[in-house]
Amino acid sequence: MKKLAILGASGSIGRQTLDLLKNNKIEYELIGVSIGKNIGVLQEILNNFSSIKYAYLVDEKAKDELSIKYKNIKFFCADKMQDFIQECNADMYVNALVGFVGVLPSFKVIEMNKNLALANKETLVCGGKLFIKKLKKSESKLFPIDSEHVAIEKCLKGNRKNLKTIILTCSGGPFCDYSYEQLQTVSKDDALKHPTWKMGNKISIDSATLINKVFEIAEAFYLFNYSKIKILIHKESLVHSLIELNDGNYLLDLGINDMQIPISYALKNNKRANINKSLNIYSISNLTFKEPNQFQKKILELGYLIIKKGGNLGTIINAANDFAVEKFLNGEIKFLDIYTIINYAIDKTKYIKNMSLHDIISTNDFVKDLLKNYFDKRGQ
Repeated sequence: MKKLAILGASGSIGRQTLDLLKNNKIEYELIGVSIGKNIGVLQEILNNFSSIKYAYLVDEKAKDELSIKYKNIKFFCADKMQDFIQECNADMYVNALVGFVGVLPSFKVIEMNKNLALANKETLVCGGKLFIKKLKKSESKLFPIDSEHVAIEKCLKGNRKNLKTIILTCSGGPFCDYSYEQLQTVSKDDALKHPTWKMGNKISIDSATLINKVFEIAEAFYLFNYSKIKILIHKESLVHSLIELNDGNYLLDLGINDMQIPISYALKNNKRANINKSLNIYSISNLTFKEPNQFQKKILELGYLIIKKGGNLGTIINAANDFAVEKFLNGEIKFLDIYTIINYAIDKTKYIKNMSLHDIISTNDFVKDLLKNYFDKRGQ
């Protein structure tokens, strides 16, 4: 039985992983979970999984209260995430944390030579070359959870020598057919209405801006050590990604848009699981594919820039995007301001080619302070 720990169990990927584990308690033993501040969700998880021995949460007061109620569980909080990961000693960790907060836990997992099922984009976007270097020196194995990268992993089996191009599909989000002029007036509610996927607010906005696809370009580069990567707009989200081979043929992964499928693939060490869900192929009347438009290409160039320059550029873009998305969700900036803020941070932050873990953290902190000061002065 494989022992699992889920980091970010209350988020979208975390919850879907839990749903999957409910029906697989013979194959998997959930021994640890971490959440942020949602104590109600944590208690629900603890009540559903008697196998849990360790839990992490942010709130110190809630930790003390839960320690009394759940005497067989050891609780961690505040700055003790690393201790929680160490204590769990799981066979595999599912990193479903959203944002930069997920980077250090990923480094900790591979430091322990444990396997990592990765949904946290920032680990590779910010950690980049350093993370891959440390991964190669460890006994850990990395299994992506993103549907696009799982699709590529499947397509590459037996075909790596004949690979010509990695092609990541992109729904285009809610603004796929919008002109630049139309984007100037879109609202938060508009941006949160993803046409095919149900996701958290942060990821939904990243999908609307295409920054999530920028990050996926970087992820694909580091995961597969291959730089010939293209983006293909595919509104239906049924083809999860594809590869072009040297003989001119394409291999693609076609299926329902259900995240339990890529999650299962990661949990089984990149092997297919028996899931009683399938796509009614006869119901498909149309599949559309097109190139990104000029504005979309301009945004996606950030992904290729991360591949080209590496260093701390991914951290700069991620930190600026985090800041900007929060401002947008709070109604403090307009949609297109997100891109302006990202470019401002790139211009004003020192580029570091060969990063240490300290450089990743300090770059993230610098960008957040830079943008806070910028907005404070603007408000004066």
